[in-house]
Amino acid sequence: MISLEDRQAMAQSIHTAHTAGARLRLACKTAGIDLRTLQRWQAHAGLTAGDGRPQAVRPLPSHALSPHERAQLLTVANEPRFADMPPARIVPMLADEGVYLASESSFARVLRAHGQNTHRGRAKAVHAKVVVASCTQPTPVPHAGSLQCPPEPGQLKVDASASVPCRPGSVRFATRPAAAPCSRAILAGWPVT
Repeated sequence: MISLEDRQAMAQSIHTAHTAGARLRLACKTAGIDLRTLQRWQAHAGLTAGDGRPQAVRPLPSHALSPHERAQLLTVANEPRFADMPPARIVPMLADEGVYLASESSFARVLRAHGQNTHRGRAKAVHAKVVVASCTQPTPVPHAGSLQCPPEPGQLKVDASASVPCRPGSVRFATRPAAAPCSRAILAGWPVT
């Protein structure tokens, strides 16, 4: 959104260029707006009132969940049998019982609004870590499935079923946990870049 002061300054600059003989469309293009935008500003008080979108009154849709229905969704989602399940599993289970409270997306919206949709369950949430480092010295591969560079600071040591040899200047990406062979890398003194 362009602020009211910027709109006014831009319109004044375009007007000055236009009165000096420039084409209005080219002056607008140079200013970074479309000619239709300038015309809309001039026709609809855009140069006096500014952008009305932030102050717009947006009524609640008629089919929105009521506070009672939202509370009922939270109650059902926090029952012991559903406490560790995402909405994609709660809604079908309720449908099998002949109960329809809301859609999966409505369940997810209500849970997100109450901070309960990040990780539902007893197990720890999985957090992927991305490690980037580079290898500076080549080392011959002693046997299949083991690639090593000297474990000195700034060096890389990969011990797994990796398939790419360690070359100077090569960059390694290891994501943990993942199924990629490099996910079993042992990081020894890497400078993380």
